[in-house]
Amino acid sequence: MVPMFSMKSLCAALILSVGSGMMSGLAWAQSDSIYAIDAEKQLRDKKIDVLKQKAAENDPSALFDLAIAYDTGFKVEKDIDQATEMFRAAAKQGHPEATNNLGVRYERGYTVPVDYAKAIELYEKARELGSSGASLNLGMVYQYGLGVEKNTELAKKYLTEAAEQLDAGACNQLGLIAQNGTAGPVDLEAARRWFECGALGGDPAAMNNLGSLYYNGEGVVQSYEKAAEYYQKSADLDYVDGVANMGLLHMKGLGVRVNPEKGMQNFKRAAKLGEGRSAWIVANLLTIGASFEQDLPQAAYWLMVSEKLGHPLDDELRAEIRGYLSQEEWQKAVREAEFFEIMTN
Repeated sequence: MVPMFSMKSLCAALILSVGSGMMSGLAWAQSDSIYAIDAEKQLRDKKIDVLKQKAAENDPSALFDLAIAYDTGFKVEKDIDQATEMFRAAAKQGHPEATNNLGVRYERGYTVPVDYAKAIELYEKARELGSSGASLNLGMVYQYGLGVEKNTELAKKYLTEAAEQLDAGACNQLGLIAQNGTAGPVDLEAARRWFECGALGGDPAAMNNLGSLYYNGEGVVQSYEKAAEYYQKSADLDYVDGVANMGLLHMKGLGVRVNPEKGMQNFKRAAKLGEGRSAWIVANLLTIGASFEQDLPQAAYWLMVSEKLGHPLDDELRAEIRGYLSQEEWQKAVREAEFFEIMTN
């Protein structure tokens, strides 16, 4: 006999599966952008032995490249503490991007204690040395009030400076400011232009946010097809919100053919990229069996994964699933969820 579940759980699964109630109206949108370096592109044509030799001679560019290698585990065994010290050594010699990356570590508490004042000091120094990423990071510090009082005008100044240096992440942040009206009236036309700038520059958050404009018809002619185009571009770069949004579109058949299997695949992939809400959606869909065969042990697993990823507890769904599983099935789901790991590049 197939278990029957509460109307609340049924409605939750069905509503989420067709894409309602998400950020920015009906779809995920991201308010953050990370200044990152493509390790493969940076190091593709460089030999580690040569970099080590030059780094031993205190060459700042070699120290920076080797820091990227250790930070990402590209061509060497990953060692984030060693990466920090190499960023520090290169920064002491005035390497702009090493200085900026060291600032990121202090901002986020990555191998060092969180120290916003130190991060800002390093960003300002890197900016003076010509790092567009440092201008972006300073803009975000003031945009979100990280260790300082929020100052949107100052944020715009730094972000515009970075955008003028063709920093795609800065374009995305300026698009968010225009979209949300945090530095004046809402300007959706400006938001569209900035998101397009960021998307052309390869920023996946900008691609996703441009997709959301088309999804909702904000500042553009509404088009699910264009939304799907930009969400997919974002998803292709493993941007979690783009992946989740493609899950929504495949479930509903908006801009793409209805394909619940692809929708489920995208939700699971988004969860593996660290998005807790997507794991919760998977749990609901497997509980109800909406477009899928009901699988309560797997529903329990994905519900626990969602909790591990920080999604709010759903005591009602947990109790309903638990009531139909044996102790052995429940404990197996608990054990398997403990081994869930977020995908990393």
